[in-house]
Amino acid sequence: MTVLERRMLTIALLFAILTAGVAAGKALDSGAWQPPAAQAHSGSFYGANETYVAAAAWEWPQKSNNWCGVANIEVVANYTYQRVGGVDDRPYMSGGQQRIAAP
Repeated sequence: MTVLERRMLTIALLFAILTAGVAAGKALDSGAWQPPAAQAHSGSFYGANETYVAAAAWEWPQKSNNWCGVANIEVVANYTYQRVGGVDDRPYMSGGQQRIAAP
């Protein structure tokens, strides 16, 4: 018997054992154990506060054609400022994008 024939016989034997195991498992399963059903969590909102977003994005769209990143930084900074209890609506009220872009 060659090495290839031994390997093929071993693989066939493994598949036979696997098939017998699955068949025996299905025969023994009488429906006593059912997998738990997933329950959706209710009552939580996972999103941004729309009032904060509207106040944070007061200066949109971006002031220059290539300032999309600067405008996003401004909105994130304003939103975060409000989330931690900022007194006014936005920290970059006067010249926000220009202040961020300035060196």
